[in-house]
Amino acid sequence: MKRLITVFSAFIGLAMMASCEDWAGVNRLSDLTSLPKVSQEFIAKHFGSNVKVREFERDAEDNTYSVELRNGYEFEFDVQGALVEVSAPDRKDIAVDIVTDILPANAVNYLDEEDNLDDVDDIKVLRTGEYCVSVEKALTDVNYWFDKDGNLTQKLRD
Repeated sequence: MKRLITVFSAFIGLAMMASCEDWAGVNRLSDLTSLPKVSQEFIAKHFGSNVKVREFERDAEDNTYSVELRNGYEFEFDVQGALVEVSAPDRKDIAVDIVTDILPANAVNYLDEEDNLDDVDDIKVLRTGEYCVSVEKALTDVNYWFDKDGNLTQKLRD
């Protein structure tokens, strides 16, 4: 009897550990149809409707959705479906058509003039409507901040 109780307790403990993430407010979702329509359309526009998903979660505490595609792209969307962040796959850059779809024309033009439009690694859309763009090149990393109209407000080299 003691052995049975020990085995049963161990089983319960493992089950609780496996579900801890859900208790912390993170829910693993089965497919992209759980995303708001705007987010679904953005992903379908750039990757097709049969895109392969590696990981998909909803964080109830932050009210965000995190999506990692099998091609390495990572996205975060807010509860309404607006893009919060996009990151390129390892050792690659965000496709130019995605960059131009997200950023205002002034920001796109500035990055193009700096010869950095095809070197964007990460874009964050801040709650204020501003943008933080990270560019990674062989010798330097640069972070650009643009206002909601795409005008450069700050440029920092790492």
